[in-house]
Amino acid sequence: MKVHGTFIPKKNLASPQDMKIYIDEKKCTGCGACRAACPKGPRIYFIEEKDGRAVAVVKDPSWCLGCRLCVSVCMEDAITLEN
Repeated sequence: MKVHGTFIPKKNLASPQDMKIYIDEKKCTGCGACRAACPKGPRIYFIEEKDGRAVAVVKDPSWCLGCRLCVSVCMEDAITLEN
């Protein structure tokens, strides 16, 4: 949809049924880079403690835009997006 020449994206570029976010908890250090880089990060990712260590957890993948910024900033290569 265009409004005054500006593109207004839908909530999701990829439908929630299609976009899957996987986090390898063995690789994840819980640094929060994914949450900080993602335009919708605070709605999607939470940092929680599991087995005595911090890890990123996907809480609501329906907000995912499919931009893959989370994948590109993850230094541990712990995030995979599939659609």
